[in-house]
Amino acid sequence: MAVLTGDFWRPAAAAGVLLYLLGMAMAQACEHHLARLASADGQVEAQRAADADWHPAAVGEAFCEDVSVRVGEGGSAALELANDTLLRLGGPSAASIRRHPNAATPTVRIERGRGHFLSRTRQRFDASTPYLNAAIDGTEFLLVAAHAADELVLFEGRVTVDGRQLVPGQSLRVSPGGSELRLAVRSREGLEWALHYPPLATTAALREAQARLAAGDAGAAAQLAETAAGSGGPAERAQARALQTVIAIAQGDTAAADRFSAEAVTLAGDQPNAWLARSYARQALFDLPAALRAAARAAALAKGDQLPTLRLAELELASGNHRAARRLAQPAVRGPWAALALRTLGFADLVADDAASAQASFEQAAALDPLDPLSRLGLGLALIRQAELAAGRRQMEIAVSLDPGQSLLRSYLAKAYLSEHRSHPAQAELGRAKALDPADPTPWFYEALGLLADNRPVEALASLEESVKRNDNRAVYRSKLQLDEDLAARQAGAGRVYEALGFSQLAQRRGAESLAADPADFSAHRLLADSYLGVPNHETGRLSELLQAQLWQPHSVLPLQPQGRAEDLAIRQGAVSLQSGLNEYTPLFVRDGVSAFGSAVGGGDGLFSDDLMATVLAGPLSISAAQFRYETDGFRDNADQEIDLYDLFAHWRVTPDTGVQVEARRSREERGDVGLYPFDDVHSSTLRQFEDRDTYRLGLRHDWQPGNSTLVSVQRQTVRAGQDFELDLGFLTLPVKVRGDSRPLLAEAQQVLRGAAGRLLLGAGHYRENGDVDIGGFALDRRTRQHNGYAYGYLKGPQGMLWTLGLAVDAVDADVIDKTRISPKLGLVWTLDARTTLRAAALRAVKRELVGKGTIEPVQVAGFVQFFDDPTGTRADRYGLGLDRQLTDGLDVGVEATWRDLRTPYLDFLAGRQLGDDRQQLHRAYAYWTPAPRWALRAEYRYQLDEYSDEAPRGVESGNWAIFDVRTHSLPLGLRYSHPSGWLADVTATAYRQSGDYLVTSGGEQRHASDSFCLSDARLAYRLPRRLGLVSVGVLNMFDTAVQFQDADPQHPELYPQRLLYGSVSLMLD
Repeated sequence: MAVLTGDFWRPAAAAGVLLYLLGMAMAQACEHHLARLASADGQVEAQRAADADWHPAAVGEAFCEDVSVRVGEGGSAALELANDTLLRLGGPSAASIRRHPNAATPTVRIERGRGHFLSRTRQRFDASTPYLNAAIDGTEFLLVAAHAADELVLFEGRVTVDGRQLVPGQSLRVSPGGSELRLAVRSREGLEWALHYPPLATTAALREAQARLAAGDAGAAAQLAETAAGSGGPAERAQARALQTVIAIAQGDTAAADRFSAEAVTLAGDQPNAWLARSYARQALFDLPAALRAAARAAALAKGDQLPTLRLAELELASGNHRAARRLAQPAVRGPWAALALRTLGFADLVADDAASAQASFEQAAALDPLDPLSRLGLGLALIRQAELAAGRRQMEIAVSLDPGQSLLRSYLAKAYLSEHRSHPAQAELGRAKALDPADPTPWFYEALGLLADNRPVEALASLEESVKRNDNRAVYRSKLQLDEDLAARQAGAGRVYEALGFSQLAQRRGAESLAADPADFSAHRLLADSYLGVPNHETGRLSELLQAQLWQPHSVLPLQPQGRAEDLAIRQGAVSLQSGLNEYTPLFVRDGVSAFGSAVGGGDGLFSDDLMATVLAGPLSISAAQFRYETDGFRDNADQEIDLYDLFAHWRVTPDTGVQVEARRSREERGDVGLYPFDDVHSSTLRQFEDRDTYRLGLRHDWQPGNSTLVSVQRQTVRAGQDFELDLGFLTLPVKVRGDSRPLLAEAQQVLRGAAGRLLLGAGHYRENGDVDIGGFALDRRTRQHNGYAYGYLKGPQGMLWTLGLAVDAVDADVIDKTRISPKLGLVWTLDARTTLRAAALRAVKRELVGKGTIEPVQVAGFVQFFDDPTGTRADRYGLGLDRQLTDGLDVGVEATWRDLRTPYLDFLAGRQLGDDRQQLHRAYAYWTPAPRWALRAEYRYQLDEYSDEAPRGVESGNWAIFDVRTHSLPLGLRYSHPSGWLADVTATAYRQSGDYLVTSGGEQRHASDSFCLSDARLAYRLPRRLGLVSVGVLNMFDTAVQFQDADPQHPELYPQRLLYGSVSLMLD
């Protein structure tokens, strides 16, 4: 039986709850039981070995010794065996379970009827029928004992039957006259009786067909429905098509379900069952809005029947409207569909972070409807949320046993196995899930995360791309169930795969496509933020994307490390990464508890770095505390550096609609002249710099209804900075001391509205800063005021076009500028075909002062960043064109060309406020190739041109040096090898060619410099088992190549000018 009917509710339901609780109590009496009854429906009886009498078996009852179980006609039972195996019996059937005389595993004999086995144990055990004997080794199969012949159908794993080895997809039929081997077994072969069929209201015209379906005889039910569909009036034919719809859905034929349901609503559009069936069919095809509309129509037509209303509640919850779902479901908890109502309320409680209440609701629902798999899935999620991973995984196994034909249940079970670091059963479940529903992106997405955990990133990328193809061509994943938010897996998401391979351009492409479709998706913001790391002049874009990812995320599974959130650290990339190493260890489920992360790096030039983080997650509240320290003697005299960062972060999910974030950060830094210049005599031997920052942030997110949300961000900072250096005038050297204090405040608000045509994003901000600067005893006051407002529209066009239209107004009143400017923006992401994406943008932006270089205004338009690390008040016009193409599976290429025309404000001491005409070009091309499962190759070409006006060349921190123009070509070629044992190696050779014109400011001398060179870096690492951590050793500038190079972005230098050996270790405890 797998379909609910309106006759389900009986006074005996109360007795069923009592039997369930009694069985749970009995289970405690036997510590090491041979079997336990996990679920039962209809007549289920047991006979203990020492007792000749049969007795009704209670759910939860444990059998310590040998036992026989029989199931009556139309009944069903699910038993947990001692060897981590689930046995589902469909009536009429009988089975005996005995202890093996020479092993701890049980032996199972199907005397008559059908038994579905789901085993994930590594221990062999025996199963038999009157005509065959099978040796089982971690597998899934169906065993049928009939009068004339017995049959074993193998779905996955290994089985030996009477000395014959079967492979998945084979069936062996054995009779007294011999045996017959069949090939190409369907994924649901023989399991029609075990599937869960979506509920429909009972109708007189099809009462017999529904009764047959309830008894597990789907074939007879389908035949009766087909007969009814060909005769009778429109109403009767519509009811028949509705029943055929739910049968087709359960059996995986979504095309037939869509066809049947469309015919049902055409025949009788006034019948609730027709629209109910239509809602099931559209959800099966991932069309949630259409499913919701169909359910609403069914509920409007229903007269006194709670089923359509509860179906509507379920889909409202899946759409994010938990208030409507709770309002619709609550009145039905004492009606004939109480199990469905309680299940819906349980998922609503999960969304509200009330796992204990969710657990209670799911337990009641499971007692009322023992064969409902989603109640078991929800119970598993509630237990895992409360840090009971093993118990939650067991409930998910029961859910799969209750509906072995549903792909999504197997995907969640696989995720639980992955959380337990059990890769083999996880991959087995994912393989079955893909076979059951080839259109579902869920198993491909989880498979990618599992393969990545096994240090198989190339295969993970292939699975991720398959998930993208099935997810509207977006890398940001959401399952079609959507009854839990799946936050942890989404945070772990695509970025980890791209990061592991070094495919940053591919990450940017996927992030831009996802944000064009949904600008409020926190996963896409995080994906873009990670991809911007190390790209010159993208610090404002990176930190803004991180801020938006934090604000949009409904729950903080793992917060950011402090070095990932700090600005302008001037740490040379390579040995110490600013990228959050926590991405590597993000859990796949949100779970209460305490976790700790730590890492340390040591190397040449006095390099040492460590960071520590502890996180507590308890229901709706998460709190983390972290510290980071970095120190180095530098690659030359007076290039030393010390950094200390501290971070305290709290996220309180007040309600499912409202989240509040509070963060306090402290930064302490002291350094000399750490810049890299093309001449040795330019750096300063006397420059000493320090900066202390205290930053406080308050964030608020409120969802008024699905797609209608408000963000508020308030950031306050206190900055104390200073420089000491000697000014060489040729005939005189003067000591100079500069001290500055500032107190900036940035307050921003944003509203997101969703409509049929797309999304509209409205926002405004206010910035004010007061401070003072003391230069050698001369004090100057600093005052900055800014106001801005903006509107962005994200519209779906024809033929795969996603348009972005924007308009911003910025009023900046600062020392060097006092202007109000209007900035239009236009962007297009055009998916030409499944393998080709065209991006284009034309936009204007004004560089505003920010706190922590972070803003909640959209950072990019069609993948082109609009906010760079320019001087305050700079007006930039940017034009860009990009083309990305997947030539074949495993080979991605792309090109991007952009031009920026800048009007940069500066202060001339004679002429006052002036604007300089600057130009910038940034062109990139990439090719990423994965020729074999363990090898990944990457090639990226980058050209950057920076031209500044003669009147105001760009100064750098040494104080002795300014840039007129600089042209930089770079071509990194990388090779990465990953082995499933945990070892990985990475070798990169980067060719540079640079030329530029510069000014020695102290003497007014103009110089030209050019250089070409190649740097080689290498790393060898070992990934510790069970995701405990990573140990690595590496070398930067392997051949100690001398360079003459000007950092394109002095605050974020990209190369090391001499050989540096280093080692690192990171550990995760949870």
